[in-house]
Amino acid sequence: MCSSISAYEDFKSALRQAHVLLARGGRLIVPDPEERARRYVAALDAGRVKAGGAFLRSCMLGAERRPKGSINLLRQMIGGSAHQWMWDHASMAAHLEAAGFVEVRRCDMGDPPDPAFPQVEDASRFADKDGFRELAMSARKPA
Repeated sequence: MCSSISAYEDFKSALRQAHVLLARGGRLIVPDPEERARRYVAALDAGRVKAGGAFLRSCMLGAERRPKGSINLLRQMIGGSAHQWMWDHASMAAHLEAAGFVEVRRCDMGDPPDPAFPQVEDASRFADKDGFRELAMSARKPA
């Protein structure tokens, strides 16, 4: 029998593992559902009829078309490019703290200063294609 773990449970497990493996701390960046919801409501208020589709695309939720062919079905099953869960600031902070992290806060590129981050940071990860801020969080493992 095969047991299934949800993407939500996978994330909690990954945070616990990150806490064990990290020497100091780090950051993570995910799409910001609060920002996307604000844009969605503004688009509705402006009478844009395609607001719902734009919202789903910006969250990388839903599917524009069903995959056809065995290769595309396999890609969908193991590809992992679709988001399974959305995290806002409050829920992300609560889960980081529950995993044992401290000094949990929102951050921006180059913040906090760390000599290793400029080697791997990419400005495009901190904002979506339309220039809206993503949810970037910084957390530290206690000494």
